[in-house]
Amino acid sequence: SDGGVNTEVMRIDGSTSRIGIGTTTPSSLLDIRGPAGSGTATAGVLTLSTAELTVINSDQLGRIDFQAPLESGGSDAILVAASIWAEADGTFTSTVNKTDLVFATGASSAAYEKLRLTDDGKLGLGTGENIDAPLHVKYTGVDDGIILESTENGTSDAPDLVLYRNPLD
Repeated sequence: SDGGVNTEVMRIDGSTSRIGIGTTTPSSLLDIRGPAGSGTATAGVLTLSTAELTVINSDQLGRIDFQAPLESGGSDAILVAASIWAEADGTFTSTVNKTDLVFATGASSAAYEKLRLTDDGKLGLGTGENIDAPLHVKYTGVDDGIILESTENGTSDAPDLVLYRNPLD
């Protein structure tokens, strides 16, 4: 109630099986809409959290799984095909909440980690938790490990790869 006037804050639309939070016309199964205005306060926010009282290294704080659990093929087809989760990178304290963001995909098994963005901005592809540089790529396949491709129709046959030892002025 807002000063004696009822204000709708959530709608479950039985005719479309959609839930709207902050909207009376949800555009998807779950539509979370922030208020009008400017800046970050207007964003629709979905919070995934843990009830864990003592967060330690490798605890997951929130996770999104993608799957087709009713797929008629069964077996691998119904496993989690992809996931994104936030993982603690150490024990949380009053001054520490180091967290990595992990991306996992599957092919013929449940999804497992393929990419990790660490709390200090390092990006690891195929490295697991062992990221030794700002960009660390570990590839054990038989195909090309890294491909840089340009679709520019200029005079160059390939994209430039420029490595600098010192910062540019």
